[in-house]
Formats: sequence, structure tokens, C-alpha cells
Amino acid sequence: IKIGNDVWIGMGSYIMPGVTIGNGVIIAANSVVTKNVKDYDVVGGVPAKLIRTKYDKKTIKKMNEISWWNWDDFTIKNRVLDFHIPIETFIEKYTPEIKKKK
Repeated sequence: IKIGNDVWIGMGSYIMPGVTIGNGVIIAANSVVTKNVKDYDVVGGVPAKLIRTKYDKKTIKKMNEISWWNWDDFTIKNRVLDFHIPIETFIEKYTPEIKKKK
């Protein structure tokens, strides 16, 4: 089993062997995940099925590029309030950092 970053797994859920869970996934409580789950999908049920995708493909790509989960603890603590701003604003604010790294 491989579990990405920023994943929420509801209580009582089972993830079967060999399954990969992408970044930003939400798994509803009491679900049984039998297949791979793509980044930022919301799944639930027995067996788990796609309920919805949290963002469009462009937003998902940007969030994976920003990969805030790799920030050090100090940076996360200083930017904690930014996790409550609209996703578009968050991406706009932190996309320049991606360009600096390249």
C-alpha cells in the first residue's frame, strides 16, 4: 500500500494490498478501497467509488508542484493561516516559489 501526502482516511476504512492512494485524497469512513485512487479524489463505499474530484486537472498539477507537505515545520507554522484562503489564492501566492526552484 502506498499513501500520498495530505490524505484523510475515514475511521473504519480498509485499503487493500497493492493499492496506491494519491495526494490530497479523502476516503469516506467505513470504505473498502480496492483500486488505486488518483490525486485529490474523494472516494467512498464498499467497494470505494469516486464521489467527486476536489479540483480540476490544472489545480491538481499546481498543488503537486507546490507540494507544501515538503515544507519544513518552521515554514508551515509561519504559513498556517494560508491553508484557510481560497485554493486559487494559495496557488497564486506560492507558484512563484516553484519557478525559483527550477
